[in-house]
Amino acid sequence: EEIARAQAPQARAAGVEPDARMNPVLLKPLADMRSDVIVLGRSDPPLAARLTLSGDWPNFAFEHALTAPVALFAEGSVSLEGTPTAALVLQWDEVAWPGFDLITSSGGNLAVEGSLEDYRFTGTAQASVAGALGQVEVRGSGGTAALRFDTLTFASERGTLSAAGDVALDTRTAALDLAASGVDPSWLAAGWPGQLDGSARLNAVLSPLTLAFDAVDVSGTLRDQPVAANGALEYAAPDRVRLGAVRGEWGANIVNVEGEPGLGADSPLAL
Repeated sequence: EEIARAQAPQARAAGVEPDARMNPVLLKPLADMRSDVIVLGRSDPPLAARLTLSGDWPNFAFEHALTAPVALFAEGSVSLEGTPTAALVLQWDEVAWPGFDLITSSGGNLAVEGSLEDYRFTGTAQASVAGALGQVEVRGSGGTAALRFDTLTFASERGTLSAAGDVALDTRTAALDLAASGVDPSWLAAGWPGQLDGSARLNAVLSPLTLAFDAVDVSGTLRDQPVAANGALEYAAPDRVRLGAVRGEWGANIVNVEGEPGLGADSPLAL
């Protein structure tokens, strides 16, 4: 583990062993325009970048090229007259952060225009999500405290997932309308092939993590049998799950469930 030279003698002077938490983020120069980012004592992929700025006050054009740890290129313009505004386009190739391979992107672009208080964005990308190859499309607007997604869609050979709604950055909450079309459940669970369509309303809180799915409506086929479900579901970290009047139909079988399953012998669960 690595920490800065200044922190190590300070720790010893205080009579304690040096610890990476004393210097959680360390930027260590490697060469001209290259640095190593040490996070909690461990080296992240080195950063390598180039920035070019041209123009006359208050209007400038810029190009920014990041070659490590991912290939990212940005170009655009910025005006510092009055309320600062900018128009930029981001392009990337083969984005995959080491140690996280659930979502990768072979390429894409994102265009952003406006000010920090009022901007719009639109983008497309080729992506792999849990092994399914597809296309991502996003369009929306935002400000310093909120994001509005007009559409966020992932379309693949395993089905289409989409979301639209609002994310509050200041309160770290979200209210999204979710939809699924032609989704094959074996995408995530190999033993459960089928095709499902559905919709739900998600209200989420980041801290403490709470996910409330209302107006859930799912239908389709599962293992060659017709299936349908509706109701409400809520998850609250770390281990609370509540089902609200969930009705499920699979073939000739029907079940109605309400309560908090799996949390102990005295958990209220009605069947």
